[in-house]
Amino acid sequence: MPSSGAHKVPAPGGTSAGGHVPSHSPSAGLPAPGGKASPGTASPWGSGQGGNKSAGGTHAAPPASSAPAGNRGGPSSGGTAGANQPAPAWKKALNPATPPASHPGATTSLPPSHSGTPGHAAAPPHGVTSINPSTTVSGHAGHGGAVVSHTAADDGSKVVVQHQGPGGAHVTAYKEHVNTQTGAHTKMFADGHRVISTRDTVAYGAPHQMSYVRHSNGLREAGLPNGRPVFHERFVGRRDEFGRENRFIERTVYTAVAAGVAVALGVPLVQTYAVVPYNGIEIYPYAPMVVEPGIIVGMRRPFLAPVIVGPACLFCPPPVIAFAEPVMAYNDPVEMMADMQIATAFNDGMSVLDESTLPPPPPDYTPPPYYAPVSTDEVSQLQQQVASLEQQVQAEAQNNQGLRDQLGMQQSQTADLTAQVAAMQQPPVKKPIAIDNTVRTQVRQQVKDELSLHEKNQSSTLPAIVSSPAAANHIFQVAANIDATSVDTGLECRLSTGDLLKFDAVPDATDASAQMRVIAANSGSCGSGTAVQISATDLQDMLNAFSQRFESNLGKVKGQLASQ
Repeated sequence: MPSSGAHKVPAPGGTSAGGHVPSHSPSAGLPAPGGKASPGTASPWGSGQGGNKSAGGTHAAPPASSAPAGNRGGPSSGGTAGANQPAPAWKKALNPATPPASHPGATTSLPPSHSGTPGHAAAPPHGVTSINPSTTVSGHAGHGGAVVSHTAADDGSKVVVQHQGPGGAHVTAYKEHVNTQTGAHTKMFADGHRVISTRDTVAYGAPHQMSYVRHSNGLREAGLPNGRPVFHERFVGRRDEFGRENRFIERTVYTAVAAGVAVALGVPLVQTYAVVPYNGIEIYPYAPMVVEPGIIVGMRRPFLAPVIVGPACLFCPPPVIAFAEPVMAYNDPVEMMADMQIATAFNDGMSVLDESTLPPPPPDYTPPPYYAPVSTDEVSQLQQQVASLEQQVQAEAQNNQGLRDQLGMQQSQTADLTAQVAAMQQPPVKKPIAIDNTVRTQVRQQVKDELSLHEKNQSSTLPAIVSSPAAANHIFQVAANIDATSVDTGLECRLSTGDLLKFDAVPDATDASAQMRVIAANSGSCGSGTAVQISATDLQDMLNAFSQRFESNLGKVKGQLASQ
């Protein structure tokens, strides 16, 4: 049985995969001009520029708070929850290990969500050492990790530095602050990414990257650093052949983003997602675009001529992957598409936007505040705070054997930690990701499965994959950055666009999350072999992104197919 499952969802009315521009996560593979906008779609440009008129004339893209009444989760933005209010039900569903109210948002979701560790409590602290009245170090027994925490006296903000692995081999550092008036919880990481959580929204951002927002009712949106919208979503109702009203999510895409390049769409593209109840939460399977029969046939035959890999091949997999067996030429479309699925996603995760080339926002459009770009000055200031904090700890450890034991390091290793903090202050370096033949073989099978699903106009869904005999083999590709928690240590790490995961244990039919194992990852992500708990909503988003990326890559290779 194929590893990818099917779910029938009404098609959004899009055309075949031709003419697409690949997209950066979170929608990983947003189609470029050529998609069809459905009637009634709101556009921030109003009529005449790809949008549609309402009965009252043109209108701007609605803010997230304008979601239709009756949607689950209450208001969708702008909440002013107090700092000590309990987490709303939607966050508990996505993250069963919701932190206590005294530490709001400590494991709040990164878009699509933060995945907690239900059933796996964090490793207990192994003693606490006070460096000074505002700085402490706590070790974690058996995990070779330690946490350095500094609380500012003026505003109560906290800087946390987590050392994981033997000798603190991996460092994660962040600053968190709670606005006591609005309840907004901001967590800024030393690598530049930022999470802002309110009662009703979770917004993710990073320097020179688009912001991605998830609302409590399940709707999402994204925008560029200059305020231009990438996409908005709304709920729509449709009647089936029996007259029953069904609820869907309609995403209107205004800007395609891929490999650090943003392209304005002349006609906004509309994508459709089903709303499917699943073990007490909701998942949102993507309705695939219609693919021409000739393309389906061509994908199952050799290319018209071998596709030679090199600078002249503009659609070959970008050189960000170190495949176990490098390819000089492709004859099989499926093999090429599989390598493209892997490489283009990792490339998106490594890329940043050139803000000088961004398409402008529409006239008279006021972007929401969470589209505001992450300040590089603020990131630099945090990196300096982390360096200073580490220096304090290391100075104390020079003459404190107990502290060195607590940190799980020898005196000679303190220089290594200094180098790690210094590395945080350098721009990220693209390093090829090693991918073995086992992974490639499985992704090739998933490309074949995706082709079959598109042929039948069916969606890839998590319930079908979980119930498949081949579930343990399925590879999930991260669609958007996720703040995860290590099952083993209870400490945080980040998953990036392109990272590859497999079930560590196939979930039961009643589980709303799954324990996953990282099998390949970007530099700065949770390391290979790390076990993390991921929500079902996030896993479905990964399946959606794989389908959308498949459509985008299909548009690139279709000219080489022997379709007749």
